[in-house]
Amino acid sequence: MHRPPVIARWILSVTNRKSNREIVLGDFDEFYDDICSERGALYANAWFCLHALKSIPAFLKTNFYWGVVMFRNYLKMAIRSFVRHKAVTTINILGLSVALACATLFYLFVLDELSYDRFHKNVNNIYSVINTDNYYNYNYRPIPNATGPALKEFFPEIKQQVRISRDHVTVKYQDKIFNEDLYFADANFFDMFSFNTITGNPHTMLVNENSIVLTESSAEKYFNGIDAVGKQLTVMFGSQPKEFMVSGIIENLPRNSTIQFNMLTNIKNIAAGQEGLTSWTWPRNNTYVELNDNIDPKYIDEQMPNFVKQYMTSVIAERKSRGTWLQEGETIEFWLQNMKDIYLKSDFATGNEFSNINNSIILAAIGFLVLFIAGINFVNISIGRASTRALEVGVRKVLGAERKNLIIQHWVESIATVAISMIAGLFLTLLLMPLFNEIANKQFLPEDIFTLQNISVMLIAIIVIGIAAGSFPGIFISRFQPVEIMKGKLKVGGNNFLTKSMIVIQFSVSVFLIISTLTMNKQLDFINSTDLGFDKEGIVTLSANERDFNTNDKIFNLVKTKAENCSNILSVSGCIFPFSEAEGEGMLQMNGKRIHYNFTGVYYNYIKTMGMTLVEGRDFSPDIAADMDAIVVNEEFVKQFELDNPIGMRTPSGSTIIGVVKNYNYRSLQNKIEPVIHWIDERWGPYTLLFRISTKNISGALAEIENIWKDIQPDKPFNYNFFDQELATRYAKEQRWSAITFYSSLFAIFITCIGLIGMTSIITERRIKEIGIRKVLGASVKQISQNLFGNFIILMGISFAITFPLGYYLMNNWLENFAYRTNLGVDTFLISGILSLTITIATISYQVIKAAMMNPVDILKYE
Repeated sequence: MHRPPVIARWILSVTNRKSNREIVLGDFDEFYDDICSERGALYANAWFCLHALKSIPAFLKTNFYWGVVMFRNYLKMAIRSFVRHKAVTTINILGLSVALACATLFYLFVLDELSYDRFHKNVNNIYSVINTDNYYNYNYRPIPNATGPALKEFFPEIKQQVRISRDHVTVKYQDKIFNEDLYFADANFFDMFSFNTITGNPHTMLVNENSIVLTESSAEKYFNGIDAVGKQLTVMFGSQPKEFMVSGIIENLPRNSTIQFNMLTNIKNIAAGQEGLTSWTWPRNNTYVELNDNIDPKYIDEQMPNFVKQYMTSVIAERKSRGTWLQEGETIEFWLQNMKDIYLKSDFATGNEFSNINNSIILAAIGFLVLFIAGINFVNISIGRASTRALEVGVRKVLGAERKNLIIQHWVESIATVAISMIAGLFLTLLLMPLFNEIANKQFLPEDIFTLQNISVMLIAIIVIGIAAGSFPGIFISRFQPVEIMKGKLKVGGNNFLTKSMIVIQFSVSVFLIISTLTMNKQLDFINSTDLGFDKEGIVTLSANERDFNTNDKIFNLVKTKAENCSNILSVSGCIFPFSEAEGEGMLQMNGKRIHYNFTGVYYNYIKTMGMTLVEGRDFSPDIAADMDAIVVNEEFVKQFELDNPIGMRTPSGSTIIGVVKNYNYRSLQNKIEPVIHWIDERWGPYTLLFRISTKNISGALAEIENIWKDIQPDKPFNYNFFDQELATRYAKEQRWSAITFYSSLFAIFITCIGLIGMTSIITERRIKEIGIRKVLGASVKQISQNLFGNFIILMGISFAITFPLGYYLMNNWLENFAYRTNLGVDTFLISGILSLTITIATISYQVIKAAMMNPVDILKYE
């Protein structure tokens, strides 16, 4: 006997059976055998396969129709349930919408963090060259200018290299004059990086040394939207003007780019000129290399020691002559970091102020916890409602509903709830977006939410969250047996172990976020109130923007002379860069010790102007020529080098110590105070002017400084900064995270509170008969209230026992990031406990007291 093809036989059996048609497979086999006998097996196989394929559309049409009908019925029942239980539905939607808004904002943050630099076409092959100097003990992204071309020459695996540097300049066009950061790059910059060009040829825009490329915003700033290509800009390098022709306009750089500039010109224009470009000791530029396809960067890293030996022989020889070449290995190393990792993985490198991957992990975790709390509310309330829905389930089971039908119905209700919450959450997200942008230092726009990718993620989230949140209640409710339900023997409600466990988790998350907020605020208060060792208030900084010692010295003396006649200017000094911006570092071998130190170039009257305390010796004096070779150190320098009588001692470099200042925090309080050397820089001098002004008349002091500046530098903009505000930027990250944690705590507490309202309502409803009997037997309102409060207080006590040790461990680890930190005392945990307990009691008081005061006659008259 012949048999039809297995696949065709299976399709026919399934499509007929699923279409509720009676099917006898033996009939198929007999019919197939007859066709084989008459027309042959080939014809029979073709006929059966064709017949099987023709049955599929009818099968899909029928099942799609019944699927739509069933879904419509489930949706109708869900809507009826929402209308019938308005309070519970409102609580679920309110909690989920707030949680989804919080999660959406955090999702945008994480997505933005992960997107940095990924828009470049060849980003997988682009690498930043890192310099590790084991002698000075730092990793640095700026490397010597000669490195990039030498790497291209040494490694045939490198397709191209680009160097990027920066300088502060003054730019003029007609009557417009601004201080700008001018960037310099190799001519092939736009061949490596994928920035969008508006006008100009990206392959040739930087070839000419006198060409300059502007972003849209800069073109608008100087040329008011007129086509800027071909126009002339005057750039002042100190006092030296140079004319540049605009060769191209590019779109404003994406905010998710680690490379940021408004003006770009050829790297040959850097201040040091050709000599600087060939220097192996002047680390002034970031260097990027693009590898050829399928080249492993590890191979390049492995060959870097050979590169160092070939190209840095003079540097190595100079270090050996000074005894600064480590015997145990190479002190100078280079290695590659992929461009995609720069933004999130640069905390190892000195001077980098990008983000950190841990920020995204923490924020994603907070978003998940807030969403988890809302999910717990949903599950708890659904289980609590089981007692009110038991009769409905029993009737439906008696009428033939299967368990899977009940689970699907619950899924539909859950997904519908999440969908409505998502819509409400999006509106809330749009309302909160300006505040979040300010806190997180982002620039999100409403259109950033409604991308195809984000909408897809939201739809998936609705289904996943809906099924996840609705699965347990659906399974829990569908297991009820009709007989037990009808006899009233079924015991359900919010008194089971799982429900209590989830409430404890809710409390724990909320309490932990409160502990985190209190600890971060306490540390920030500690930072703001700590004596930094100098007077940060009333210091104004102003860049002289000149390139040589003599010009800066001349400007300083003119400013100082004019300031003597200004009542609101108390003192004037200068430095190369304020230590709020940067400080140098090095290694010094002295008195039998080899120690890392920091240095800063300062000028006369520096200690007085900065409000520091001189503990030994004196400050620099313009009347003593030898002070050009003198240094002033801090107490930590004296301590670590174990100097008994530091004044008058000479360092190995030939400098004489003339003074010792009291230790001061020149870095963030996250760092310990290290030895510091102050000297008068003979190359730049007072590049930055420092003014100590009267804080009683700040506006008057600024007016006096501006008048002095306009008299001395009429062609340079008056751009000043307050030193204390510059210092505050060092703690911007801590302030942002404190604010994010604070608002996350508010979200978590709000969601927990509305969940408690829902659970309290269900629990009091379930125990209403018990309350009535207790009142009949003489229980007072106070006793009944205490009984109802007791359950929640016990659960909160358990959450305290879990959260306090965990909170202490985690926040103590966070505080260890600060060399100078507050104490994590008992007060933090007492305040968080009392606050959370007060909020909980206040939340449930109304319903508990209302239930306790009900008339027992009204409760029991239907029994």
